[in-house]
Amino acid sequence: MTDLLSRAHAVALDAADPLRGLRDAFVFPQHGDDDQTYFVGNSL
Repeated sequence: MTDLLSRAHAVALDAADPLRGLRDAFVFPQHGDDDQTYFVGNSL
């Protein structure tokens, strides 16, 4: 696995993302203990 595809690299990118604080402004549906991704057809 290359560094670009590693979980550590993804975590580092998330930590450096200046927009990371905006996540709390959105509602993510839950299924069990996991966040689910929901796409509205008009947004695709």
